[in-house]
Amino acid sequence: MSPASVSRVMNGTARVSESVAQRVREAIAKVDFHPYDLAAGRARRTMGIVGLVIPDVTNPFWAEVALGAEEALRPHGYGLMLSNAGDSLEREEDVIALLRRKRADGALVSAMRNASRALHRLRDAGTAVVLLGLGADDGTFDLVTADGGRGIYLTTSHLLDLGHRRIAFVGGPPDQATSVDRRAGYERALAERGISPPPAWIAEGPGWGHQAGGERARELLARRALDGPERVTGIVAANDVLAFGALGALDAAGRRVPDDVSVTGFDDLPLAALCRPPLTTAAQFSRERGRIAAQVLL
Repeated sequence: MSPASVSRVMNGTARVSESVAQRVREAIAKVDFHPYDLAAGRARRTMGIVGLVIPDVTNPFWAEVALGAEEALRPHGYGLMLSNAGDSLEREEDVIALLRRKRADGALVSAMRNASRALHRLRDAGTAVVLLGLGADDGTFDLVTADGGRGIYLTTSHLLDLGHRRIAFVGGPPDQATSVDRRAGYERALAERGISPPPAWIAEGPGWGHQAGGERARELLARRALDGPERVTGIVAANDVLAFGALGALDAAGRRVPDDVSVTGFDDLPLAALCRPPLTTAAQFSRERGRIAAQVLL
C-alpha cells in the first residue's frame, strides 16, 4: 500500500476503494497512530488553535467563559490555548505576539485599550479576532460582552429600592473602560434619586480579584465611611470576586452583612450562592458569553 493511498484515506482528499480504506483504518488502529498536527496544519494553512487571552486565570468568571468557548469550538476540531495576560500591557502584547508566531486560527481576547495595535497586527497576519471586553474596542473588531454599566445600575437601584441612600462603589482600575462603564452605571442610578456620591464612597484601584476587593473595603473602613450616623449602608462591587474580597475584609473587621452593610456583586458566579449570606448579584451569563464569542469567531 502506497503512502499516497494512506494519506488520501486520512485526509479524505480523494476516493479510494473501500477495501483499501478498511486496511488503512485497521493499521492506524493497530499502531495507535495520530497525525502530526503541525505538518498537517501547515499543509492546510490552519493549526486548529484558538487563543483565549484573559487578565486573570484565577478569576472563576474567566473559567466559565473558557468552558463556554471550548464547548463551541471542540465540535469543529479547534483546541483552546489559554493565556494569562495579567494587568501588564507588555505581557499582554507578548501573548498576542505569541499567537501570531504560532499561527493561531483565532483569538478571543479581553485586552487593555493600548493593546489594539498588537491586535491589528494579529488580525493582519490572518488570525480571526473577537474581543471579550471594552478595553481594546476601536469599532473595527467583533465584540461580545455584557452591558456592565446596566448591570451595576440594576444592583445599585436594588439597594436604593431597599431604602439605602449612602452606597459606596468598589471598582477596578479607574483608567480601564470596563471600570469606567460600571462606575457610570452606579452614578446614574444614584443621580436618578438625587444623590451625588462624595469621593469617600468611591474605592478603585489595581486588580479585579479577591485581594483587590479586600483592599478596597479596607480603604472604606480606613476612611471611616462605614462609621457614624452618616455611614455607608450599602456597597456595590463591580464584579463578584471584588465583592467576595470585600465580604472577607468586612467580616474580619467585625461588620455584619447585611445587618451593618449590604453588599452586591456583578457576574452571578456559582460561588455567589455559596456565600453566607448568599451574595446578591446581577448575572452576565459568562459561559454563554464564551460560547457566543466562539460562535462569532467560527
